[in-house]
Formats: sequence, C-alpha cells, structure tokens
Amino acid sequence: MTIRKYNRGTDVPFLYHEMSRLGLLTDHIIGNDSEFIGFFEHQLRTYYSEFWITEDSRTRQANGFIYTWDYRVRDGHCHFDFCFLKPDTQRDQALVQQVLQQLFREYPLNRVFVYVDSDDTEKLALCHSLNAKEEALLQEYHYKKGQYTDVHVMRLSRGSLNS
Repeated sequence: MTIRKYNRGTDVPFLYHEMSRLGLLTDHIIGNDSEFIGFFEHQLRTYYSEFWITEDSRTRQANGFIYTWDYRVRDGHCHFDFCFLKPDTQRDQALVQQVLQQLFREYPLNRVFVYVDSDDTEKLALCHSLNAKEEALLQEYHYKKGQYTDVHVMRLSRGSLNS
C-alpha cells in the first residue's frame, strides 16, 4: 500500500463515491463528478490541511483516504481522519502511524484529535492500538441513518504514538 497526494484525473470518481457512501457530503447538493470537483477542490484550498489517497501498490487502485483539518499553529493541534475501503487492521495501523509520525515530524503539533462514531469499532480499536486516549464522549453528537450516535474524541500526543 502506498500513500500519495490527490490527483484530479484519477481520484474524483473514487472520492465522490466514497464520500457520498460515508455521508461526508450530506450538507451539500452535489449531483455529479464535475460538481464534486468544484466542491472538493474548494475544500482542499480552504478546509483540509493535508489530504492523501491510499492505494494498492500493485494495482494502483485507490483504497482509502487520510486527511487533516482545523490545523491550529498557535495551539499545536489539528483534527485527523481516515477511511479505508477494505479494512485490514495491520496495514491500516501501519499507514495511519506513518502519516501521524510524518505530521508530528513536519509540523509543530502537540496533539492530534480523531472523532470516531461509537459504532465504528474498527476505527476505535485502531486508535487504541496507537495509544490514543479518549479525551471526551460527545453524546448523541452525530446524526446518521435516522438516529443520533455518540462520538468518541480520541487524542494522540507527540511522544505517545505507540510508546
């Protein structure tokens, strides 16, 4: 598996489908790939701090994405999230750890926060495997599939990543 930056020519259909499937586009009316390009590239300029695509090294097929947002230089923290199409615990842990180590190396970050829906047991387990600590539980915070779910705010600190 490799990690690379977004490429408009190859990633739009994948991202549009996956972000729609995951409910990441619910606040926006986007009807096709070209509308998605405008929306997403605006988000790249104004919302996301970093955005990577994960892909299979052999087939070059996109398998997921990893991104940061709300980078606060003065406060030394950002938000972080990841999504993998076909989860594989060991591979995903290695990819997420690689990106987190890069973030802590390249930015003056003290903490990284991950918001995890309470029903996403795989993501929660991956965060725990990286020594993330639960900072808070936001009850009935996220509305999806007709009901409210709790969200765990997980914290990864500089120096505690897999220590």
